[in-house]
Amino acid sequence: MAFDGFVMNNIIKELNTSILDSKVNKIFSPTKNDIIFNLYNCGNTFNLLINASAENCRICLSNSTKKNPTTPSNFCMLLRKHLTGSRIIAFNTFGLERVVEILFECYSDSTGIVTKKIVAEIMNRYSNIILTDFDNSIIGSLKYTGKSIYTLPISNKYDFLDVSSFDEFFEILSKNSSSDLISKILNSFNGTSKSLIFYILEKYNIDSNNFSKEDLLSVYEYLKKLSTSDLFNLDFEKFNLGKKEDFSLDITDIKTQPLSLNYFIDSFYFEKENSENFFNKKYSLEKIINTNLKKCNKKLENIENKLEDCNNMDTYKIYGELLNSNLYKISDLRSNFVELENYYENNNLIKIPLDISITVKKNAEKYFKKYRKLKNASKIIIDQKNDALKEHSYLEAILFSTTIAKTLDDLSEIESEISDSLCSKSQKKKNNKKINKKNSTNSFNLEKLEIDGYTIFIGKNNRQNEYLTLKFASRADFWFHVQGLPGSHIVLKTNNLEINDDIIYKCASLAKQFSKASDSLHVSVDYTQIKNIRKSPSGKPGMVIYSTYKTIII
Repeated sequence: MAFDGFVMNNIIKELNTSILDSKVNKIFSPTKNDIIFNLYNCGNTFNLLINASAENCRICLSNSTKKNPTTPSNFCMLLRKHLTGSRIIAFNTFGLERVVEILFECYSDSTGIVTKKIVAEIMNRYSNIILTDFDNSIIGSLKYTGKSIYTLPISNKYDFLDVSSFDEFFEILSKNSSSDLISKILNSFNGTSKSLIFYILEKYNIDSNNFSKEDLLSVYEYLKKLSTSDLFNLDFEKFNLGKKEDFSLDITDIKTQPLSLNYFIDSFYFEKENSENFFNKKYSLEKIINTNLKKCNKKLENIENKLEDCNNMDTYKIYGELLNSNLYKISDLRSNFVELENYYENNNLIKIPLDISITVKKNAEKYFKKYRKLKNASKIIIDQKNDALKEHSYLEAILFSTTIAKTLDDLSEIESEISDSLCSKSQKKKNNKKINKKNSTNSFNLEKLEIDGYTIFIGKNNRQNEYLTLKFASRADFWFHVQGLPGSHIVLKTNNLEINDDIIYKCASLAKQFSKASDSLHVSVDYTQIKNIRKSPSGKPGMVIYSTYKTIII
């Protein structure tokens, strides 16, 4: 949904009828593009949000909650200094330009009552929030303006609110050379948007590439109604814009509630931002995990190559023994190999590579040295392989947890784990600034189900799994997990109830559902009591070991 001039104009009309003379209690900046004014008016509190991001810029009242950073931005501190305790006395718009001017009445010890302004430019990537004096001298801005005096952006388009007749509307469109109607209107008038025009054309069944003068009259009349209708006759209507759903401002016969446009905008963009933030964070986490998986796979490949060398160590021992046994036969080295009878294999001939730059005895010593080196290394390499396999299993478990994450809080828990376990020192410093340490406590939001009178808990990531199994669950509770694959820990609380086969089957089905094998036909699920579960010696979050258990095929 586009926050165009028609939407903004009516949003500001609602604000002018509802929150004038409100006192500014507090000012917050939850993100680098958000400014929130906490207002008090006749026993009621409001939050006025101005967002200057490229994708979700808007101004509206907001009921949505956002976490504030521990250290406010410099611009937020500047606004607090100048506007805390002030009163909002006016909201001014400039036709259908997406610019709003908010006037604040402030008290100054030196000059008494003065007026200051916030100018919010809601222009996608050119959006900005600017604090000025009454004479438009710029005090500060969210984004650098390069100016000391504020002036309105210059536009070569017409303002639809200044159009007094259809003939004038028709004449303006006739001057535009665009072939389709959508482009003609967008390139001719301020405050219009593609989604709004598309909705009007769909509403009146108008072809953008083949339209008549009567079609233009329908568009004109609709835009006029939209710009002059009473606020209580406006609402947002859902429609299909291409392959996706969208909303457009529409005229309705049903009376709407006060501030309904403001709170619809707030709800729409809050959900949109949450969805975007969720997928962006999920993508960045998966990128970190996959990078570490690639490193782990490369490490395993190198280990396999080393193990292959180690598997040949007995060959080097034989080479050395055969060379020592046949020193008397090899008097002169003229070839880079020698063929000798191998008494370990029925005296069959064996070809032994030689280094002609050294003696035969030195070649034998070289092979014995390589044998001893590989023999000592084999134990270390096997341990390295086991550690690498555990690391690979752990990374797969973290990656799986991102696939079943449903909320930003779920991803924040995974991000915290990654910050502690995977990131480099520089990345840890960067991530630790973003992660609120309060979230790393054990106040996990475990998923809880009630089935047939039984209570079941599901861990959605490694830290939740560890907390659920090793700290939250009781020794008599039952634990379920898919065999040999990443998945959630499922805990069935016994609560002194008798556990039957039916509830065991349902819990095992949940373990399959919340695992990497959810789409497989037949999956083995292990289950046992919590008293049989121990933390893995590797120390990785969520990794446990157990020996006493039963298996059910789902």
